[in-house]
Amino acid sequence: MLNSCVNPTEPSSWIDASGNLILAHPEVIRRYYREIDVTLIRENLKLTPVQRLRKLEEFVAFIKKLEGAERQSLADDVSIQVVGLDALIRLKNAAGRARDLEAVAELLLIKEERKRISSPDRPSIAPHAKP
Repeated sequence: MLNSCVNPTEPSSWIDASGNLILAHPEVIRRYYREIDVTLIRENLKLTPVQRLRKLEEFVAFIKKLEGAERQSLADDVSIQVVGLDALIRLKNAAGRARDLEAVAELLLIKEERKRISSPDRPSIAPHAKP
């Protein structure tokens, strides 16, 4: 038995008489759908099954490479796994979403800047010699 929905946008009306969330409530579906990035789903649906399997194989291979990623401690009981810039670029490319591809463009700029800064051909600023 369902509570009567006086106001469908009111979360308390999403609960049935037993106290369970009504997942099929239109407002619940609308709010969850708003958080879903469907661009990746649409892009993958354009692929053939073989192409999808190849993407999956590439992703699995990438995840295996992440297993060797460096762990850094943030606090005594908190640590995170950190990937390098190249790995992050590969991961974003593998995701293939528009926002990830935009991030790849920015990451490539960062990579180029790092190369430029660390280049041995970069002119150094030598202190002026005192006469």
